[in-house]
Amino acid sequence: MAFDIPALAPRPPRGWNSFDCFGSAVTEREVLENAAILARDFLPLGFDTVVVDYCWSHPDPGPCVNPDQASGHLPRLAIDEEHRLVPAPERYPSAAGGRGFAPLAARVHALGLKFGLHLMRGFPRQVLAEGTRTRRGGLAPADIADPSDTCAWLNHMCGVRADHSAGQAYYDSVFQLYAGWGVDFVKADDLTCPYREREIEMIDRARRACGRDIILSLSPGACPPERADHVARHAEMWRLSPDFWDRWEDLRRAFDLCAAWAERRRPGCWPDPDMLPLGRLSRRGPSGPERDSRFNPAEARS
Repeated sequence: MAFDIPALAPRPPRGWNSFDCFGSAVTEREVLENAAILARDFLPLGFDTVVVDYCWSHPDPGPCVNPDQASGHLPRLAIDEEHRLVPAPERYPSAAGGRGFAPLAARVHALGLKFGLHLMRGFPRQVLAEGTRTRRGGLAPADIADPSDTCAWLNHMCGVRADHSAGQAYYDSVFQLYAGWGVDFVKADDLTCPYREREIEMIDRARRACGRDIILSLSPGACPPERADHVARHAEMWRLSPDFWDRWEDLRRAFDLCAAWAERRRPGCWPDPDMLPLGRLSRRGPSGPERDSRFNPAEARS
């Protein structure tokens, strides 16, 4: 497959992401309802991508910020026999029977839209604790995962080893699954702050080999300016800041960040000041009470 980064994202990808309204707890029904509105009202303006944000394998994260697993890795995340996260059927009924996100992606595509999802970097800790090998490839969790490499704000995963072939094989398997589902966009998290060079390269290598064009967006912020050349080689988008909310100070800072990164902007490579917090926010967290955006009309246009 010829893989041309500028051709994947000649303009900044635009669309709707579930995080600002639903936090970690969006459901299939809500994704489809918002996709229908996006297709009807915003697709003509170039907003064409629907992204399911984090914790989609969690059966019931509730209205909280970053729902950690408790002792004993409970609640259990939905995982297939290759130790890859799959959608929790409690929230995504069409995923039952091993269908994953394929039915939901097909319905989004039928609206003329692209389908995206969130990827938490790494390997599920609950599987590492069990030690069972993958069914097809026979990969051992101890060869895939580094238990000392953890995320500071969500305890579901640990890092994937770059010093063992099983690590790359695991990421290859993940992106083969996503390609089979029909994924067009991946927001890969816990990669840029701190900056995880080798794991970014592994993820990029896996998506390039998966047989489907998939745009890669890296989070969270802030991406270190000294890594600008590296990140532009491996992703179409990368976050410039922590989560951007409906506060004047966040908006004012975004202008400074965009100015600082402007010379790095070109077709296919987009420094990302984060999602626009417009409309109904924080229905199930993660920042403040449920509300309409606090930005006034002038700030919202800005």
